[in-house]
Formats: sequence, C-alpha cells, structure tokens
Amino acid sequence: MNMGRIVTTVRITNLFDPERSLECDALVDTGAAYMVLPRAWKARLGDLRVIREIDCETATQQLIRAPVCGPVEIRVEGFEPVYGEVLFFDMEPADGIYEPLLGYIVLEQCQAAVDMLGLRLVHVKKTDLKAVTSQQCPGPSDPPEEQAIDLRQHDLWWMFSDAMGLFHLDRKYSCVLLFLCAVDALAKRAKADVDKVGERFRGLLAEKLPKYTRVQNFNIHVPQYGDFMRLEEILYTYLRNPMVHEGAKLDVDDPSGFAVCLDWSSKAPSVRISTEEKLVVLGGDWIVDCLAGVVKEVMAEGLTTSRG
Repeated sequence: MNMGRIVTTVRITNLFDPERSLECDALVDTGAAYMVLPRAWKARLGDLRVIREIDCETATQQLIRAPVCGPVEIRVEGFEPVYGEVLFFDMEPADGIYEPLLGYIVLEQCQAAVDMLGLRLVHVKKTDLKAVTSQQCPGPSDPPEEQAIDLRQHDLWWMFSDAMGLFHLDRKYSCVLLFLCAVDALAKRAKADVDKVGERFRGLLAEKLPKYTRVQNFNIHVPQYGDFMRLEEILYTYLRNPMVHEGAKLDVDDPSGFAVCLDWSSKAPSVRISTEEKLVVLGGDWIVDCLAGVVKEVMAEGLTTSRG
C-alpha cells in the first residue's frame, strides 16, 4: 500500500440480474461521492438502468458528463452489503489497470469511517455523514459519534481535497505544493499574533509534526551548508521556499543544486542524508502523509473551536 492511500476490495452485483457482478480493488476517496467505476466495465454488470446523468468535476477542473446507474448491491470487504448506485466514468488505466473509487456516500451507508493514520476503514456505531471525514480513528474510550467532525465544512477543505486528488493523479509535486500552501494558510489563523510567515509556519509544524513523522525531528544534518536543523526548519527553508518562490521541483534525480530533494520511489526512507551529493533526501509519500495529517488536524481544531 502506498503512503496515504487506502485500497479495499469491493463486490458489486446487479440486483435485477445477480449473475452479473464484478469484484475489484477500489481506492477510498472521500472527495468522491459515489462508487465510481470505469465506463469500460459497464457491460459486465448487465442491463443497469441509467437513473440520471450528472456533471463530474475532475481534479483538473474539467466537467465530464457521466451516468449514474442502478440498483446494485455494494459489498465492501469487512462490512455488511448496502444497496444503491454506481457512477460510470471515462477513466484512463494506469499501466493497463483501472482504479475504481469508493466515495463517501457508500462509506456512510456501510457505517465506515476513514482512519488516515492507520490507513484503513473502521466501523462506526451509528450512521452519521459527519463520521465519514472524522479527524481520527475511533477508539474504545473515544466514541466516534462524539468526535465526528465534518472537515468538508471547513472553508479550506478544498485545499486538502484538491491536494489528495492531485496525488492520486500522480501529480505529486503539485500535491506537496498545495499542502504547503494549506499549512501557510492555517498557520496564519492559528498563530495570528505572529507577524512573520516563517515563524508561523515553523511554529505550527513544530507543534503538530512529531505525531506524524515517526522520525527524529531535530539535529538533522544539512550537508550542503553544514547545519544541523529541526525538520520544520528544513521544510520551510529548503522545501517550501524553493517550491513556492522558485518553482523548484526538487527531484532526487535532478536536484539542481538545492539542499533538499524528494524521492518518490516506493522504498524511499523517510529521511536520508547523502553526504556525497550534499543532499537531504525526503521520502515524497512520507512528506505527503505528514502534511496531510497536520492539515486535517488543524482544520478539525478550527471547526471544534468555532462550534464551542
């Protein structure tokens, strides 16, 4: 499983023709509403009724007309079956493989919540749309109905949703850039008494990053300059600033003289110091996971404060 992605097995059956069914691995996507399948699979489910057609906005802001069909049974692995509709979309396969999406309507019907830290789906005790975008995994002493927070109510939700959409489209540098901008925006609110952008950014990450990084956050050697720095300082000075102000891609295969670069390979460690190349190499998927965790937590705190 890639960092930040939850994939689960789903079986979909035509209710009027139970012999017509399919099983697939679907990506959990709370930015999508429906169970989304490639249009190329439509015939596999037989003669489904087209209930309506809707305009779908893609991560690249394109509007595409797509049919919503049903009725079907949707069985998510580990959960009771539910009944509803599927949306057929003109998907482009990656290396010949389609990636269906499991959206929040089906998750709510299944009474499933998304645990982004554990990268899994968990049961909730009652049906509540707010639980779909819960801040954290429900625990035995933390009833999900008490901690359910609908992050989509936050005015910066679009930044999180679009960033994850870019990630799933493999536009990962754009994803990182948008998450960095989201941290900037949230830090401005959370630390309104701090005038300097850098101090706000570093201060917020210093508070929130440790629970997500799972690595040493201090005394990280930056060989190009001979400095030993905290992780939040590295992210601000050598990741955020070059990306925001210089449009730097910071690719491990083409560092272009920068002090920090990103490694998107599946086996990339969280942090690697290359003294020979004078580089701090950060795992790209790991950075996305950390920034996503911080953004979601701070958004949830903002909604909780506004409630109170």
